[in-house]
Amino acid sequence: MFGFTSPSASIAWPKLDALPPLDLAATEALDHTRGQRNVYKFGGTSVGSPDRLFQLVSIVKAERPRIIAVVVSAMAKNTDLLLDAAALAAAGDIDKALLVIDRVEAITVTNANATQELILGANAAGIEDMTDEIRAFHVPLRQLLLGISLLREKTQAALDTILSFGERISATIVARLLTANGVPATYVDARTWVTTDATFGSAAVDFDTSKAKLLDLATAWSDKLPVITGFIGQSTCGRTTTLGRNGSDYTATIIGASLQADYVVINTDISGVMTADPRIVQSATSVCHLSHHEALELAIYGTRMFHTRTMLPLIKSGVTMLIRNTMDPQGGGTYISGVATIDKSVTCTTSLENLSLIEVRTRILQEGDRSELGYTNIGARVVQCLELHRVSIWLSIRAAHGQSISIVVPATQEALSLRAISDELKLEIERNEVDALNCESPVTMLSIVGEKLNKASTNGAKMFTALANVGIDVLAVGQGTSSRSLSCIIAGAKTKLAVRRVHDAFNVSTMVVNIVLLGCNRISLAVLDKLQEQAETYLQRHSLEFRIVGFGSRCVGFQFDVAGIAIESVRATITGCMTPPHLGSTPSYHHSPAATASALPSPAHLGEIHDLSCPVVVDCSGWANNGDLYAQCLANEIHVVVSNAASANALPATNTLTLSPRQRGDANPCFYLYNAALGASLPVLDTLANLIQTGDQLHRIDAALSGCLGFITDQVMQGYRLSAAVQNAWDKGYMEANPLVDLSGSDMQQKIKLFARALGVRIDLENIAVTPFVPVDVLDRVQWSNDTVEIDRLIAVLRDYDATFDATFVQPALFQGKRVRYVATVEMESEVRAKVEPLVVDEAHPAFRTQKDEIAVGFTTTEYNYRPLTLTGSGTGGSASATGVVRDILTIAKNLQGKM
Repeated sequence: MFGFTSPSASIAWPKLDALPPLDLAATEALDHTRGQRNVYKFGGTSVGSPDRLFQLVSIVKAERPRIIAVVVSAMAKNTDLLLDAAALAAAGDIDKALLVIDRVEAITVTNANATQELILGANAAGIEDMTDEIRAFHVPLRQLLLGISLLREKTQAALDTILSFGERISATIVARLLTANGVPATYVDARTWVTTDATFGSAAVDFDTSKAKLLDLATAWSDKLPVITGFIGQSTCGRTTTLGRNGSDYTATIIGASLQADYVVINTDISGVMTADPRIVQSATSVCHLSHHEALELAIYGTRMFHTRTMLPLIKSGVTMLIRNTMDPQGGGTYISGVATIDKSVTCTTSLENLSLIEVRTRILQEGDRSELGYTNIGARVVQCLELHRVSIWLSIRAAHGQSISIVVPATQEALSLRAISDELKLEIERNEVDALNCESPVTMLSIVGEKLNKASTNGAKMFTALANVGIDVLAVGQGTSSRSLSCIIAGAKTKLAVRRVHDAFNVSTMVVNIVLLGCNRISLAVLDKLQEQAETYLQRHSLEFRIVGFGSRCVGFQFDVAGIAIESVRATITGCMTPPHLGSTPSYHHSPAATASALPSPAHLGEIHDLSCPVVVDCSGWANNGDLYAQCLANEIHVVVSNAASANALPATNTLTLSPRQRGDANPCFYLYNAALGASLPVLDTLANLIQTGDQLHRIDAALSGCLGFITDQVMQGYRLSAAVQNAWDKGYMEANPLVDLSGSDMQQKIKLFARALGVRIDLENIAVTPFVPVDVLDRVQWSNDTVEIDRLIAVLRDYDATFDATFVQPALFQGKRVRYVATVEMESEVRAKVEPLVVDEAHPAFRTQKDEIAVGFTTTEYNYRPLTLTGSGTGGSASATGVVRDILTIAKNLQGKM
């Protein structure tokens, strides 16, 4: 499809001259302190509190010699309060509306009087109480709201007048504060010179008329510094108008262009233009320099800090803008000038949300003008009818030969657009020459902006690969002749994820992986050790940085900090929670359900975790009831890694093997990985996935999947009695917190169920035949408790069973030259059959040569039918399991980087 962008049909965009050739020296020389004629603008947050107002006064006093005008916005919160008051008045609730104005007055009085106290210090006698003046100023506002409440009608014209009170009182107070601090200033109402049309809410400025009035007005200022209201103007018929969102910036650039300023300095609450919205992208950074045209593209494609017309006066006059932080005026910022950007590697990612995508499909071949046959171009008619209804068309895309056209419009104009198109094409729809209209809403226009962006063939691929890696469908693509932007349409629900991934693909050399760790045990400790010890390796080889942002345990509840929790702090917490599993000890693993719940992230936490870069919940707890948590994580686009088979089985099976979501064809872009739960450090599922992807067919699995029982059986073959071998396994921490899980075979049973899940086969636990490693009648003698593990009682019972076990398994194995192993068999024929049992195996079995705590997995396939493909390695202990966990985390991160 061919695409072109149309920012808005309601804005008359001038023809922009091409950028001059890159002038490196000119760009490096940008410095507002060298300017002799600068315009300073202060936003709502910069005038929203006494501290901020005092900072404003301090900045202006220090830099007064190079300031020719100051522009201010309404005080923070006041604009929203004025809108609330207008809505309440229109609803007929004048009492509540006036209470809101009381709040406006209270904020304004506090700011005015408290700032004077900061300025004058101990000289309290010089403070001028402005309370009565502020209240008198708002009397006409109260009268206007009363009129609205009587009429029950809130027109845009009336709303513009209401909003003007915010800027006017703000400028009045700032002028008085400057004068009180030794900077003579004069209040200037922008309505005396900003001349606009009568488009209330977003008026268009008559630049030439406004400039002439401003130049004439400036002669009366003398040595006083003008403090000018931003955002407002006056129509040719004398009505108050507003310039739209961020209109104060527009006012400032009009002044800068009219008075031939050197710089327009925008003082705000952020340190310049960011590579993405920092509320969405934690790793967003400020951009040192942009060209006027790049900034204009950003304004068009959704960056909230720019008025769509802000750049036009600057482009016309060549004036440079600086955007900096009011509270850090020496901290740099973003310069926006007429020179091309030096650093072409920096790309800004922006999103324009709450849009609707409307598709019109025709069955008539669109070959130019066919009016002689009674047809006119469908696409042209669709665009024309929408423009006639003053619909803002953000993107228009036509297929080859015009067989379809897709239009992107504001969601608020969706119904109007559908009616207009349906009316225009009524006859064609009735004749079945045009299909029923298709509409998708809400959608988002995701854009990347950078100098010479479309001159590099890899940029488009990089953008769409980043989206594909997280399973985000691109609904439409738009790129015009501009070399500075590329846009696509995506589902609105995927906006945050898309912005993060695309931003990272272009601007972040190091991806931050944000981990929430659950569980107090050796695996958790080992995961922390590996992340800390290998941090430099991960950074150098994979460009990855790992950050622990959450930790949960039954001992301390859930801890969360988006900025990160020190690994040493988490390690100390885990060490303090764990009870050494020595003889006679009572491990502190058993707690109430309430304690378990408090150890997990809440829905609110998941919302915050969702907003982080590459969020992963790593569950090493071993708790078997976390299925709901996993489901909530995946719904919130948070990846999940699980180290325990029972835990992994808590989530109903929906995926197979360890393929990426894209390879699985899964609509959910998140990974759910559990390699460590099956193979600890062994790449069991990865190997199996590779076999199956090549077309090989699996027939049988022979495996010894318990590292704990592998250690015990190796010990008994070396001459240890069974009870001594179990004691050694317990002392080394190889056993589960409850030894019954190992000795009864339930751990192996869970692993076989998980194996089947990975193969896309459902098998219930009761359908897996299990012969316990230690008979049930023996285990029952221990009198197991839900609250404690009586290891001493277990060892005593096993001593009575030692001779029987030796005679049944060990001696026959030694006599036949075989070995005792606890193994699982899965046959993949017409039906899946699985069993778990203690066996005496010969050297043909994959587990025959295992030593110490090793596990073994043998795959008999069509290709490996004479001797199984066998994997052997350490299968228990914190380090081995942690290796599998970290490998899963790396799989997720590298896939998102597009490296797998």
